[in-house]
Amino acid sequence: MEYKPRRLSPKREKMLNLHLHPICVHFPIVGTTGSFFVPIIALLIPSIAATLFHVVTLVTMILPALVILGGISGYIGSKLRFKTATAKYPKQKIYLTIIYFIISCIQSYMAIAHSVNAENAWIMIILGIIGSIFAAKLGKMGSYLFAGRFSPYTAG
Repeated sequence: MEYKPRRLSPKREKMLNLHLHPICVHFPIVGTTGSFFVPIIALLIPSIAATLFHVVTLVTMILPALVILGGISGYIGSKLRFKTATAKYPKQKIYLTIIYFIISCIQSYMAIAHSVNAENAWIMIILGIIGSIFAAKLGKMGSYLFAGRFSPYTAG
Protein backbone atom coordinates (compact mmCIF):
# COMPACT_ATOMS: atom_id res chain seq x y z
CA MET A 1 0.00 0.00 0.00
CA GLU A 2 1.29 3.43 -0.84
CA TYR A 3 2.29 5.53 2.15
CA LYS A 4 0.57 8.89 2.44
CA PRO A 5 2.01 11.13 5.15
CA ARG A 6 -0.50 12.83 7.40
CA ARG A 7 -0.82 16.58 7.59
CA LEU A 8 0.96 18.19 10.49
CA SER A 9 0.22 21.55 12.00
CA PRO A 10 2.84 24.12 10.98
CA LYS A 11 3.97 24.60 14.58
CA ARG A 12 4.42 20.87 15.15
CA GLU A 13 6.22 20.43 11.83
CA LYS A 14 8.55 23.32 12.67
CA MET A 15 9.40 21.76 16.04
CA LEU A 16 10.10 18.38 14.42
CA ASN A 17 12.29 19.96 11.75
CA LEU A 18 14.56 21.44 14.44
CA HIS A 19 15.76 17.89 15.24
CA LEU A 20 16.44 18.89 18.85
CA HIS A 21 16.73 15.37 20.19
CA PRO A 22 19.39 14.14 17.72
CA ILE A 23 21.38 17.28 18.45
CA CYS A 24 21.00 17.00 22.24
CA VAL A 25 22.00 13.33 22.49
CA HIS A 26 25.38 13.89 20.86
CA PHE A 27 26.66 15.74 23.94
CA PRO A 28 26.21 12.87 26.45
CA ILE A 29 27.43 10.35 23.86
CA VAL A 30 30.69 12.27 23.43
CA GLY A 31 31.01 12.72 27.20
CA THR A 32 30.45 9.03 27.89
CA THR A 33 32.83 7.92 25.16
CA GLY A 34 35.42 10.38 26.42
CA SER A 35 35.00 9.08 29.97
CA PHE A 36 36.56 5.77 28.97
CA PHE A 37 38.75 6.75 26.02
CA VAL A 38 40.59 9.72 27.59
CA PRO A 39 41.64 7.86 30.79
CA ILE A 40 43.10 5.11 28.60
CA ILE A 41 45.20 7.72 26.79
CA ALA A 42 46.18 9.24 30.15
CA LEU A 43 47.37 5.87 31.43
CA LEU A 44 49.36 5.28 28.24
CA ILE A 45 50.97 8.76 28.14
CA PRO A 46 51.90 9.72 31.73
CA SER A 47 53.40 13.08 30.69
CA ILE A 48 49.92 14.47 29.92
CA ALA A 49 47.96 12.32 32.36
CA ALA A 50 47.25 15.06 34.92
CA THR A 51 45.67 17.34 32.31
CA LEU A 52 43.62 14.52 30.77
CA PHE A 53 42.38 13.36 34.18
CA HIS A 54 41.21 16.93 34.89
CA VAL A 55 39.32 16.96 31.58
CA VAL A 56 37.59 13.66 32.39
CA THR A 57 36.74 14.95 35.86
CA LEU A 58 35.08 18.04 34.40
CA VAL A 59 33.18 16.14 31.71
CA THR A 60 31.86 13.48 34.08
CA MET A 61 30.76 16.14 36.57
CA ILE A 62 28.31 17.55 34.01
CA LEU A 63 27.42 14.22 32.34
CA PRO A 64 24.17 13.61 34.30
CA ALA A 65 22.84 17.01 33.19
CA LEU A 66 23.65 16.12 29.58
CA VAL A 67 21.88 12.75 29.89
CA ILE A 68 18.82 14.50 31.34
CA LEU A 69 18.88 16.96 28.43
CA GLY A 70 18.94 14.06 25.96
CA GLY A 71 16.18 12.22 27.82
CA ILE A 72 13.85 15.21 28.04
CA SER A 73 14.39 16.10 24.38
CA GLY A 74 13.64 12.46 23.48
CA TYR A 75 10.43 12.49 25.49
CA ILE A 76 9.32 15.73 23.82
CA GLY A 77 10.32 14.39 20.40
CA SER A 78 8.32 11.23 21.00
CA LYS A 79 5.26 13.24 21.99
CA LEU A 80 5.62 15.43 18.89
CA ARG A 81 6.35 12.65 16.40
CA PHE A 82 4.16 9.82 17.73
CA LYS A 83 1.77 11.68 20.09
CA THR A 84 2.81 9.27 22.83
CA ALA A 85 5.79 8.31 24.92
CA THR A 86 4.12 5.27 26.47
CA ALA A 87 4.19 2.88 23.50
CA LYS A 88 6.43 -0.18 23.85
CA TYR A 89 9.58 1.15 22.14
CA PRO A 90 9.57 4.68 23.61
CA LYS A 91 8.89 3.19 27.04
CA GLN A 92 11.92 0.87 26.66
CA LYS A 93 14.01 3.90 25.72
CA ILE A 94 12.84 5.68 28.89
CA TYR A 95 13.91 2.72 31.06
CA LEU A 96 17.30 2.47 29.35
CA THR A 97 17.78 6.22 29.74
CA ILE A 98 17.14 5.92 33.48
CA ILE A 99 19.85 3.25 33.75
CA TYR A 100 22.18 5.39 31.63
CA PHE A 101 21.45 8.34 33.94
CA ILE A 102 22.29 6.24 37.03
CA ILE A 103 25.61 5.20 35.48
CA SER A 104 26.40 8.83 34.67
CA CYS A 105 25.54 9.82 38.26
CA ILE A 106 27.98 7.20 39.59
CA GLN A 107 30.68 8.59 37.30
CA SER A 108 29.84 12.12 38.38
CA TYR A 109 29.99 11.17 42.06
CA MET A 110 33.44 9.64 41.53
CA ALA A 111 34.62 12.79 39.77
CA ILE A 112 33.28 15.13 42.45
CA ALA A 113 34.27 13.06 45.49
CA HIS A 114 37.64 11.70 44.39
CA SER A 115 38.60 13.33 41.08
CA VAL A 116 39.70 11.05 38.28
CA ASN A 117 43.29 9.86 38.68
CA ALA A 118 45.51 6.86 37.96
CA GLU A 119 44.18 4.97 41.01
CA ASN A 120 40.51 5.04 39.94
CA ALA A 121 40.91 5.38 36.17
CA TRP A 122 39.97 1.75 35.48
CA ILE A 123 36.69 2.13 37.37
CA MET A 124 35.91 5.19 35.24
CA ILE A 125 36.90 3.30 32.08
CA ILE A 126 34.60 0.37 32.91
CA LEU A 127 31.69 2.69 33.78
CA GLY A 128 32.35 4.65 30.57
CA ILE A 129 32.22 1.47 28.49
CA ILE A 130 28.97 0.38 30.14
CA GLY A 131 27.48 3.85 29.63
CA SER A 132 28.60 3.84 26.00
CA ILE A 133 26.87 0.50 25.44
CA PHE A 134 23.63 2.00 26.77
CA ALA A 135 24.11 5.11 24.63
CA ALA A 136 24.69 2.97 21.53
CA LYS A 137 21.61 0.86 22.24
CA LEU A 138 19.51 3.98 22.73
CA GLY A 139 20.86 5.48 19.50
CA LYS A 140 20.11 2.34 17.51
CA MET A 141 16.58 2.20 18.92
CA GLY A 142 16.13 5.86 18.04
CA SER A 143 17.25 5.31 14.46
CA TYR A 144 14.67 2.52 14.13
CA LEU A 145 11.96 4.83 15.44
CA PHE A 146 13.03 7.67 13.19
CA ALA A 147 13.67 5.85 9.92
CA GLY A 148 12.31 2.33 10.27
CA ARG A 149 14.09 -0.92 10.92
CA PHE A 150 15.30 -1.62 7.38
CA SER A 151 15.74 1.84 5.89
CA PRO A 152 19.08 2.92 4.39
CA TYR A 153 19.48 5.22 7.40
CA THR A 154 19.84 2.23 9.75
CA ALA A 155 21.60 -0.19 7.41
CA GLY A 156 24.89 -1.63 8.59
